[in-house]
Amino acid sequence: PGFSSYGAGPCVACPAGRYGSNGTCWDCPDSQYQNATGQEECLDCPAGMISKQPRSSRSDCVCGRGELMVLGMSSRWSEPPLQWVCRPAPVDRSSILQQCSD
Repeated sequence: PGFSSYGAGPCVACPAGRYGSNGTCWDCPDSQYQNATGQEECLDCPAGMISKQPRSSRSDCVCGRGELMVLGMSSRWSEPPLQWVCRPAPVDRSSILQQCSD
């Protein structure tokens, strides 16, 4: 489990950012990452985040285009109350200044 064999050679652990089974390693999908070697599955990024290459640590989970990462309240009781979440980016800076002055 979590190992790959290249031809008739010895088994090699799938590296971080990849997972495997039955002698084959694959890249983690777009919304997952893996920070350990030799794993059979990847870990989920926080809700709403996607992962960028090499997908080998939690810090590879980022917000999508047009979104900002902000410290926000979780809507799930099983998660910490404050966490980084993705929110739509404002269209222009004046909307941010307006909110701050209100």
